[in-house]
Amino acid sequence: MGAKHNITSEGEPELKGIKKVEAVLDWYKNHFKNPDNKVSIHGILVFSHYPRLHTVPQAYHPVAMGEVMPVTMPQFVNSERQFLNLNWMTTIAPFISIVSHSTSSPENPSVTFRIVLQPIHSNGVNGVHGGCTASLFDFCTTLVLHMISYPGFWHHLGVSRTLNVTYLRPVPMGKPVDVECEIMHASKRLATTRGVIRAAAPPGKEKGPVLAICEHGKYNTDPPASSKL
Repeated sequence: MGAKHNITSEGEPELKGIKKVEAVLDWYKNHFKNPDNKVSIHGILVFSHYPRLHTVPQAYHPVAMGEVMPVTMPQFVNSERQFLNLNWMTTIAPFISIVSHSTSSPENPSVTFRIVLQPIHSNGVNGVHGGCTASLFDFCTTLVLHMISYPGFWHHLGVSRTLNVTYLRPVPMGKPVDVECEIMHASKRLATTRGVIRAAAPPGKEKGPVLAICEHGKYNTDPPASSKL
């Protein structure tokens, strides 16, 4: 993740902190929104590189190579059953929301996101695919950099150098999970962020069990603030 997003109009003040995080997340949701606003359209997903699956959740049907499997994805298909705006975050970003944030430590601000992962994120054996978990970490632990960004300093969110993920428990589908993200260090060129995925806290408990953790190393690609692009 490291794209430029037009979240303010020319002449408007630069958004900062959690307002900037919210604006970029809204940009992703709007970017992947179905323009005709349908809410119950069925799309198709081509499994061109998977053999026939036998151990799949009940919501799935075995598919052979080159066959298609129906999935309900209202955000991603139009009335002609064509996929819209497909890229790596299409099936993840629309389901993310912000739960809370903290600036109690100005150099190490944090944001907690929440997501309910969908059948499209499945590994085929009733859990979330590990690659989806890594992508979720990549996205959220990058987005938290907007808590401190400004033109010339992590404004474009940089590029990944490392992404180390440790999987501790299966990440469930259909149930809310929280992604706690914190900036550990950010200099002019390098940054390190940390992420923890937890099951959403059950009633009477402050936090749910930890499911996965990550450390994300980033390299800043911003041009000097005075440069003209």
